[in-house]
Amino acid sequence: MSELRAGTCALPLEPPLGVPMMGYGARVGVAEGALDRLHARALYLAAGSDLLLVECDLCLVAPQQAAALRARLAARTGVPP
Repeated sequence: MSELRAGTCALPLEPPLGVPMMGYGARVGVAEGALDRLHARALYLAAGSDLLLVECDLCLVAPQQAAALRARLAARTGVPP
């Protein structure tokens, strides 16, 4: 039986003021401040094989952006996409 290894991490996402916002259909305007901080969170598990889950407080990620992020994470961690 393999030994279980695990790790977690949370990093703040800090979009600049003035960026367009999403959330509901009638939203107009841009970000003028921050009520709640946004984060990216990761969970890593290894026991015979590796698993890396990454969650971001974002409404939308384009498929090309997700593919690029998976490739960068694989290159930096050695965990395949």
